[in-house]
Amino acid sequence: KPMVKVHDKRIIETQIDALHQAGISDITIVRGYLGHIFDELLLKYSNLKFIDNPDWDNKGAIVSTHLAIDLLANAYLTEGDIYIKNPNVIRPYEYRSLYCGIPGEVAEDWHFYTDENKQIHTLAHGNTQTLKGLPHKFVGIMYWSKKHVVQLKQDLQQFLQNPDNHQRFQESLPFDESTKDYNIFAKHLDKDDVTEIDTFQELQNLRNIILTV
Repeated sequence: KPMVKVHDKRIIETQIDALHQAGISDITIVRGYLGHIFDELLLKYSNLKFIDNPDWDNKGAIVSTHLAIDLLANAYLTEGDIYIKNPNVIRPYEYRSLYCGIPGEVAEDWHFYTDENKQIHTLAHGNTQTLKGLPHKFVGIMYWSKKHVVQLKQDLQQFLQNPDNHQRFQESLPFDESTKDYNIFAKHLDKDDVTEIDTFQELQNLRNIILTV
């Protein structure tokens, strides 16, 4: 999916270009299915580095995060299906761990709730309208401080000992009952800043929107 084009640009190129605009050139991609295809990016982005996940077909993104954990301190972690339309969502540096989100009610997707200080207190999926706080649609762009990466590495090692956790999402781990408080904050995005592409129809919709703008 990251290598799919929307007109003349691959989905993953929108992320790389946003990182470059922010002055970030140390970029590593964790590859899975048809990983060798990502080598094509080196023709345009010679600075890219790769990590191969040999278990991509039976383990989820949480394992890919674990493979790259030693690179994650004071760094962004992005999911491959995020098409960035506004490159300014990536800044040269953040000062605390954060998840990006679009404010508003969310019924059937991952979302989180924040308190008045923008700290996230709940991450959930499905209808949770009874929860207190400001709801946000979760967007797969995260920033991890060095302090929290040390903690995340320890927690991942414990979690991955149980095969039942191999399909979990890494963003849910800090909000598990067994982990300590990570103090993760929200970064507010506008709905037109990014598009998460989960289905072919969403891809087609994005292509049609850009064509008619």
